[in-house]
Amino acid sequence: MAVNSLSTKKNFIDGEWVAPRNALPNINPSDTSDIIGEYAHAERDEAEAAIEAAQERLRALAWTVPVRRRHALLLVGHAVLARMARTGSRRVPVPERDLVLDTGLADRKVIRAQLRLLDGPLGSLLRETFTPREASSSFEFEIPPAPVQGGAVWEIPPPSRHAPLPQESPGVLDDCPPMACHLLRAALLAGGPVGVVELARLAQVTDGPTDGVGPWLGRRVRRCLVALAERGLVVCDADGLWSATARSESVEGVRAASARGRAERAVVVEAERAVWRSRGVRAWNAARAAAAKREMVRQRQWWGSLPADERVRRREAWRARFDDLSVAGQQAVKTRLVERDRWRGLDPAQRHREWIAGQDPVEAQRRATERAVWFAALAPPLQVAYAQAWEAHRRTYGIARGTPGGGSTGATASRVLPDTRAVRDARFLQDQLPELAATLTRHSSA
Repeated sequence: MAVNSLSTKKNFIDGEWVAPRNALPNINPSDTSDIIGEYAHAERDEAEAAIEAAQERLRALAWTVPVRRRHALLLVGHAVLARMARTGSRRVPVPERDLVLDTGLADRKVIRAQLRLLDGPLGSLLRETFTPREASSSFEFEIPPAPVQGGAVWEIPPPSRHAPLPQESPGVLDDCPPMACHLLRAALLAGGPVGVVELARLAQVTDGPTDGVGPWLGRRVRRCLVALAERGLVVCDADGLWSATARSESVEGVRAASARGRAERAVVVEAERAVWRSRGVRAWNAARAAAAKREMVRQRQWWGSLPADERVRRREAWRARFDDLSVAGQQAVKTRLVERDRWRGLDPAQRHREWIAGQDPVEAQRRATERAVWFAALAPPLQVAYAQAWEAHRRTYGIARGTPGGGSTGATASRVLPDTRAVRDARFLQDQLPELAATLTRHSSA
């Protein structure tokens, strides 16, 4: 095998080139007898050294951002470094969907902004590893972002095409204030009893590394420490100094305790679900339907007990309030009423058919004519809005078009949308008001 004169490429850790204990040959794929050179193969302890240096850079970076943004930055940064520590690698995938679970930050835009802040000062955010067509691909983060000496070859593994399952972050504690995770990390970092002020500085919740703790911040810090003490993670001695307990000697113990709590709650929830399923869904649905029928009977009895003039007055008042609503408001009211009927077991399409069948033909024709005149007087944009709302409502609930004694309104609605105003008005008058259209035609010809 021919070996080039290139020397072994070292690891770049904490600003220095460190000679590796092991090295792997880089073989020319077109000529397997040609060894391009030997490149460092970082072991776990070398990766841990790089992670420790990155943690120091993260702390220095956190002091440069405002306190309001520091919380999210530290959560994302420590979550990424914790994943590197678990895998023993200086390069890990950073999918936003997993960081939501690891950090407790629900807004992906906030996580994305923190990754951009970490890109450069902490490491390198590799975007070329993300392929939109690959559902399992994601950005990756590597520390440090330095190329190997003497060439353009990066000392990095090939791009990954996987996103590992989300792990429990060592800084996320259920039911604790957001600042609690930083205070617990500071207590572990202190290694012994410290006061509230020093603990707040180590947690980087103060404005600066030498700033004090005001009354408002002091109350928040003490509230978080009390929450941690209730979970057995920190303890306060007689002198008012706080320190981490044996239970939280490592972040792994905190993560395991959090995982056990989730597992216990999951067992309780699953047991409750099993009990509910064992009783049978049919019995529950039958009881629900019976309760809905009783409520409907009670409402009908109340309505029937009202005087006739009172019922008419209430109908007119409700119709006036409904007419005063916007198109979107009327659509929302109709949707709410239909969903209420569906909850009671009534089919909206069947109910509409029964209502149509119960209409008096003469009265229905009169109402249709009034509605046609009202619709023709609307502005064109409003006509389009009403037509779209009606069509959407019918399509959603399967309600047929048309009224008794008249043609289908579907053709009219379809012509309302695409045509110009003049053509639309002419067709509308011809379809709905033939006598008025003939009169207008005679007047125009005269």
